Amino acid sequence: MSTFKDSTFNASNPVFYNTTNNIGALPAFYPPRESLLRTLAEVAVKRASWNPDAPKCHPNTRKPIRTSLTKWPDDPGGHPVQWICGYTGTGKTTIAQTMAEYWAKEGRLAATFFFSRLSEDTSSTEYFKETIAYQLLQILSFPDDALRFLQREELSARGWAAIVDALSSLPQTRPPPRLPMIIIFDGLDECHDLDEPISLLRDILASASKLKHLIKFLVCCRPELMIEKTFTDLNPGGTVTRRVTIGEDRADHNDIRTSLRHSFKRICEVRRKENTISIRNGLWPSEYEVEELVDRASGQFVFAAIVIAFVDDEYEDPVELLNRVLERRGPSFRAIDDLYLVILERVDARIGSPELRRMLRNLLWSVSRMSTHMLPHFWFEEQVKFNILVKHLHTVLHRPDGLDGAIRLRHKSFDDFLERPSSRHSFSISWVSRWFACVRSNSVHTSSFYGAELDQHHRQTCEGFIVVFQEPFRRLRYMYLKKGQEVHCCT
Repeated sequence: MSTFKDSTFNASNPVFYNTTNNIGALPAFYPPRESLLRTLAEVAVKRASWNPDAPKCHPNTRKPIRTSLTKWPDDPGGHPVQWICGYTGTGKTTIAQTMAEYWAKEGRLAATFFFSRLSEDTSSTEYFKETIAYQLLQILSFPDDALRFLQREELSARGWAAIVDALSSLPQTRPPPRLPMIIIFDGLDECHDLDEPISLLRDILASASKLKHLIKFLVCCRPELMIEKTFTDLNPGGTVTRRVTIGEDRADHNDIRTSLRHSFKRICEVRRKENTISIRNGLWPSEYEVEELVDRASGQFVFAAIVIAFVDDEYEDPVELLNRVLERRGPSFRAIDDLYLVILERVDARIGSPELRRMLRNLLWSVSRMSTHMLPHFWFEEQVKFNILVKHLHTVLHRPDGLDGAIRLRHKSFDDFLERPSSRHSFSISWVSRWFACVRSNSVHTSSFYGAELDQHHRQTCEGFIVVFQEPFRRLRYMYLKKGQEVHCCT
């Protein structure tokens, strides 16, 4: 007979209540499912879920692939895994977000994980299993005896196999939600340590055929060598994974053309009403200019998206801004780099190269790690400079409306551009210089973190910043001290 210390039991209502550890007004006992949800919620990566506000495919673009994916779950002979692959900027994440929205409305979306190297918790698989388990638990009704597979200890010890066992416990025929359901993984190649997602991918592919009556998987990522090899090795007879490559078909060029024309039409209509465009009548841009942009995009939807964001600046004439983009001619393989140069040169004219480079370096170090309210305290002598920088870089930076949201890069290709050494411009900022800039900065000294000007909320933010990056700072401090240099940092 089991005994429960410090508990009471009501035979007419067989629920145990803890009588000693009540916390505030919350009940001390939770049914197993709710208790497990609360436990997993502590570590689940919320930002890895699909985002209703993220960019989606234009209704008239990506029609073949969206139609195929729409029919795929109900195809009894369909592959259990669909791999959407393509190089940077070809629109993989946009397709994933679009299909996540569609399947969520259909009641078929089981879970998602959108990896991104722009934040610490989405650039590793550390809490991947807990995040997926947390989402599955909110959608699916697992039998009580299957909940043990989703406990944190079980997930930590057995990994993906524990989730497979939990899913296998579900009945094969059941009322809604409709089966099979869909799990989406996007950006596996975004992990800092590629060995992590490779191991995870192997486990998923190995279990895909077993779970196909319950779950199908949509995977979107670049065709990195090891990822491609993993898909090939675990695809016997081509029965597990169907590969769909995007960005190399003429249909992609047509879709980019459609997207550009739609966006330019919107800009033109709005600006003519506001009388803030230098062309009152006639076609803008011309067919030749649109085709030039399509050719430069080379299948990269991100190029078209950045052009539209740059041109649609409420403070300047869109005709003039588009001319700046078109005037810079170069090989198509570096078109997106040329576009970033146009954007930075525009800001450079207002701020100056040394100052811009310093501010970019510091901003990129702190991007996604601090709130918009905190950044000026740490990196900039004047709030005005900070506001000017973010305002003019709205094309590549997303600044949330509130003070507590983190500034994020709109696309990782901008980070790639800045990190790549180049003799063509002076904006290159290696990751090493970002680290050293942070160590050199007096702002990183702990006294700056706990200044009287910061309220309690922001002090807690700073404490978290120190804890997360303490070890890398310690290593860099050691490197500096070996050279006999004095360094102040948070160690």
